[in-house]
Amino acid sequence: MLHSLDTLAGKLSPGGSTQTSTQSSLLDNNANRVRPYNKPTSNSNTSLAMNNNNNNNNNNNNITLNNNLNTTSQIKNENELDQPDPDNIKMFVGQVPRSMDEVDLKKMFEEFGRVHSINVLRDKVSGASKGCCFVTFYTRKAALQAQDALHNVKTLNGMHHPIQMKPADSENRNG
Repeated sequence: MLHSLDTLAGKLSPGGSTQTSTQSSLLDNNANRVRPYNKPTSNSNTSLAMNNNNNNNNNNNNITLNNNLNTTSQIKNENELDQPDPDNIKMFVGQVPRSMDEVDLKKMFEEFGRVHSINVLRDKVSGASKGCCFVTFYTRKAALQAQDALHNVKTLNGMHHPIQMKPADSENRNG
């Protein structure tokens, strides 16, 4: 009983009692804490080799599974990046200079967020811009930020009136 009390006291205050070699082997030299396990010692190299082989097979299977999971999640993430949010807004933008093309407009709109698509309205015969476009952002938030910053606020070079930016009413034209 006294020996077990000494052992307990040694665990609570490492310098407070004498320790046997078995007790000190259970203690971690850095933090003086009891290790949760002892490494198994075995004289048989065959059983260790078998255990190592089994562990390697398990590790290889786990690695393969992890690679498959990563590949699946990467594909999912790539597809998610290509599709705009389900609550996105297609915006109509008017009072755009006819000299601006999709590349110029994309540079202007990307200040507010990633642009999914831009469609400049053009004359069917000449292909010249009609001075307006449709823009779809990946997120609803980006579209609303662009509208707040541009609608009736910013006048582009060569234009006499500020940009008109409103949600497109394409969804309402069904009937």
